[in-house]
Parts: sequence; structure tokens; C-alpha cells
Amino acid sequence: MNFHISAQTCRAREAHHRQIAVEAVLPNVRKVAVVAAEAWARQAEEAEAIEAGGKPPLTPDDAAMVAEFQREDNRPTAR
Repeated sequence: MNFHISAQTCRAREAHHRQIAVEAVLPNVRKVAVVAAEAWARQAEEAEAIEAGGKPPLTPDDAAMVAEFQREDNRPTAR
């Protein structure tokens, strides 16, 4: 399944969590809200790249998997 969240939605969620961080009384709530906002910011950057016609970046795990498949494809076949 290919699921895409728009950059606009990501930026709205980022702003929401930044506002929670600003208004938080408890330090742990503030910390979690900041981390969430940063995650939404990264997601927004990916969404903006996709919306501009680019490909989504590979995670390190995905890149390792692609490399493994390529190595398997290049192995000589036994007959």
C-alpha cells in the first residue's frame, strides 16, 4: 500500500505539536511535543519532495535491503 500524507497536513501537525510544547507545564510533555514536532517536520520535507516530483528517500534499512537484492541478482547461477 502506498500512503501519502500531504506536506500541508504535516506542517499543520508540526505546528500543533510546537504549540503544545510552548503551552506545556510539565517538562516531559514539552519534550515529547518537541520530538513529535521534529518528526512531523521531517515527514513534511519528504512530502514536499514527493509533491515536487521527487522520489521518497530510502531509510537505511530499505537501502540495505535493496543492496542485498542487487547482490543476489548479480550472483552467478548454479546449473
